[in-house]
Amino acid sequence: FELANGGTLFLDEITEMPIQLQSKLLRVLQENIVEKLGGNRQIALDVRVVAATNRDPLQAVKEGKLREDVYYRLNVIQLAVPPLRERGEDVGLLADYFLHKRQGKLSESARLCLQQYRWPGNVRELENILERAAILAGSQTIQPQHLPADIAQPMAVATEASSAASDSNDLSIPHATEIIERRLILQALDHCQGNKTKAAKLLEISERSLWNKLNQYGLR
Repeated sequence: FELANGGTLFLDEITEMPIQLQSKLLRVLQENIVEKLGGNRQIALDVRVVAATNRDPLQAVKEGKLREDVYYRLNVIQLAVPPLRERGEDVGLLADYFLHKRQGKLSESARLCLQQYRWPGNVRELENILERAAILAGSQTIQPQHLPADIAQPMAVATEASSAASDSNDLSIPHATEIIERRLILQALDHCQGNKTKAAKLLEISERSLWNKLNQYGLR
């Protein structure tokens, strides 16, 4: 707090702070003073505090993870930032920002792979994956093959479908869609070790729809 005096202090993952420490934080927030450990002089503060959490703060209060008085003291202005999977247009911008620091470049096909991924680990996952991809690509432009398989896979499936459609001289969208669906179903079943319920959840379709498609493609 003393180092941030006259500026802004960012407290990340506030709901992970021990309750005992939160009581001390509350005193600082209320009185705008601190006292060094072992000291006897109070130091006046002028600090803007910004706190962040990936939890629902009110739920954290109910669960005893966040003191109610700390929550209301901090909750002057609340900004809810949607997860990255709901901000597909931001993925490319963030990727360019992270790669600019490494003087890396992203191919359009790799960019499309990133935009289609759901990002359960949010922005931190994106940054880590791009760091890995930049190392693998070296001085080259990052391609889908430099990305983890679960991110690059949709592009690989689409490429395979396009190739298969060309080989069969059937370039219709319904035919290509069937090829992609069939491949994704097989991959989901393999990933879930044949468990239809888990595979349907992974594919984000109902189990009944999965059974219908298994019958349609003769995969039972």
